[in-house]
Amino acid sequence: MSSTHPLFERHEIVVAGEAFKVYYCDILSCIKALFGDPEFISDLLLAPERHYTDEDQKEALDCQREGATVVPIIIASDKTQLTLIGNKTTYPVYITTSGKPHLAN
Repeated sequence: MSSTHPLFERHEIVVAGEAFKVYYCDILSCIKALFGDPEFISDLLLAPERHYTDEDQKEALDCQREGATVVPIIIASDKTQLTLIGNKTTYPVYITTSGKPHLAN
């Protein structure tokens, strides 16, 4: 694993008087690490596409910011029981990007 992968941070938040531990990585750092890791090059869709800022397709996105790239991000969460550490509950948040489609043989 590359040393450029982001580390988890831990914070405590209080909701309605109850304290919760929150572990997370910065999402932009995760995406940069994913796209910067040569191990995943065959799984990423890296072909250029043109995206527009208006419906008439007259102003390309990269006209507003040269070299702009759109990276579609899918975020999901699912309740998970942690029975091995005292029957606690966690809500992990998963992120994924739109990857290259794989064709079945």
